[in-house]
Amino acid sequence: IVTGHYAEAVELFRSRHAIIRDQLGMRIADAWVLLAKAHQALGQSVESAEAYANALALCPAIELHRRYPETRSLESGLRAED
Repeated sequence: IVTGHYAEAVELFRSRHAIIRDQLGMRIADAWVLLAKAHQALGQSVESAEAYANALALCPAIELHRRYPETRSLESGLRAED
């Protein structure tokens, strides 16, 4: 995400989702929020919203945005669509 390789990030998440889920447990929220950011950057708003919702189901937004400040735009994008 930081390097701007959004399509690569989406593909990496998809190919390693089961491994990430099994190894990270609760930290899977981090992966979901970064995936949401990648989808947002690619203009895929539906996929971004779904991934962001999954992240928020596992971890409060304030904590995710504290760890990954670049994801703060997800919050405003979600409010704009509501």
